[in-house]
Amino acid sequence: MATTFTAVDEPSVYRFSYLGDPTSGLIQVATLTNPAAPGVYEVVHITMHNGTDFTIVRGREGTSAVAWAANTFISARVTAAMLESFAQNRESTTGNNGALALGTVDQTAAVRASKGVAINAIGSGVEDAWLIGGTPVLQRVAATSVSLMDRHMTPDGTGATPTVDLGVPPIWTAATQYSDGAIVKSTTPSGQQFLLWMANPSAGPLTSGATEPPFAGPAGAFTEFSPGSGFNNFWTCFNLASGITQDLPMAGVRFYPSEVGFICFERGAGVTTDPVISIGTPAAPTKYANAVALTSLGTNQIHRIAVTDQDGVGGLKFTLGTPAIGGVFRGRFYFKGTFVQSES
Repeated sequence: MATTFTAVDEPSVYRFSYLGDPTSGLIQVATLTNPAAPGVYEVVHITMHNGTDFTIVRGREGTSAVAWAANTFISARVTAAMLESFAQNRESTTGNNGALALGTVDQTAAVRASKGVAINAIGSGVEDAWLIGGTPVLQRVAATSVSLMDRHMTPDGTGATPTVDLGVPPIWTAATQYSDGAIVKSTTPSGQQFLLWMANPSAGPLTSGATEPPFAGPAGAFTEFSPGSGFNNFWTCFNLASGITQDLPMAGVRFYPSEVGFICFERGAGVTTDPVISIGTPAAPTKYANAVALTSLGTNQIHRIAVTDQDGVGGLKFTLGTPAIGGVFRGRFYFKGTFVQSES
């Protein structure tokens, strides 16, 4: 069967000009049909185009090469292989049940929710939720791109720290079940707290061993869930008195915050004194909130702090000045604003 053909000279023929370099590796999937043979078709790959001359690879996607007569049409249509390459929202009886994970850091966590979607992210653990990693950065616009201004927009971004306890975390104990996200302090308190990360939270809680893990800093350090168990499950160290620093993930980007604050997931029934927090930047830790008491903030409530400062910053810092007294005070510091690529 021939692997070249000459098309009728008409304007649409020249739409494949990008296939003029045979070394580029580019192809165009196309379909051959003829009105004289209804229901018969052949999928081909166009690999080279020069004027009205085409070079093709025959019989792609399970189709057979056909001896086509004159007046055969070649068209760029959607094919079965194209549809199969799309991300599918599949229903199934498996634990993942149609979940989707693309470019994730941890696929086990990313697909653990039914129909959850995680794209270039750590994971989406909420059914029907979606999570896109990275930062929505407003890109530079060149002088020649004025007509494309609509392509240079971005939504505000909202981010948050891991879950922390601004109150009194429970002391680690032996032979105790701990679930993903549990927070403890060591039996010899050091002002640090430790957040549990589980590789497979759906497997259920883990039971601590008889020996206490070697809880120690610095902030951000990992400690095995049980000594000698490996790092599939681990405790992460936080020191809220020295603060949690959130740096921007890429160079050449500034963050212009419009709002910061704290989202409370659980306020212990015994809490009698509210925590006091500060929020700012690594260079100015009280820039946006200086010793602010989270007065009467209850379970599943949010404390919002509007930011009127005009500076673009390269990072944020969240500090606990005075812990809550009388119980746990679990939640996440959060920030909201616009990420902009600098012009320099």
